[in-house]
Amino acid sequence: MSARRVLRGIRVRASALATAVGLAAAGAFVAACGEVAGIEATAETIYDTLSVFPLTGSTAVTPTALNTPFGTVTPIGPSGNFDVAFDLDSQRRVVIYPAKLIVQPLTGITDVGLLKVAGTFESVERAPSTVYNADAGLTVSVGEVVVIEAKRNRSGDLCAFSISPNIYSKLVVDSVSTGTNAIWFRFVANPNCGFRSFATGLPKN
Repeated sequence: MSARRVLRGIRVRASALATAVGLAAAGAFVAACGEVAGIEATAETIYDTLSVFPLTGSTAVTPTALNTPFGTVTPIGPSGNFDVAFDLDSQRRVVIYPAKLIVQPLTGITDVGLLKVAGTFESVERAPSTVYNADAGLTVSVGEVVVIEAKRNRSGDLCAFSISPNIYSKLVVDSVSTGTNAIWFRFVANPNCGFRSFATGLPKN
């Protein structure tokens, strides 16, 4: 057999081997994607009725902000351990601010986007797959629904090692107290990283 034929045979086998490796890698990738898609929720959705106070006129210990994965209200702190803060405008409409517009801690801050959606609070069954506004406050009237996308992947955070780092939640303002300026709202959060469903109980996706 000539040297040229030997070389040609080596090239053919090398090409076949490369193709097989590529197919195996592709198969592994598809399998991995299937596993990602098949991830099951470990925590039930959170539903609550909460109240906060507007930033304007509040003290350092007044709850003016919301931590969405846990469904808790909290004062504004220098660590930025919250997702959104609340205020009232001159017409007593509620203004919701992403955390980065309120504080800038040295350790970084949660990247939060806001989206106003049509429909009733009950009719919004999952977080839309679209662009959320992370660069401005959102003004809402009583009855308007807001969906929140909070990227909770800072060091030590809830989704630090998750494939999808976002926690999704929704809220609707029910009333603003005339006497105390308390802002009352209903709230649902899916505490499972990357899950968009707002269904009651253990969500499917």
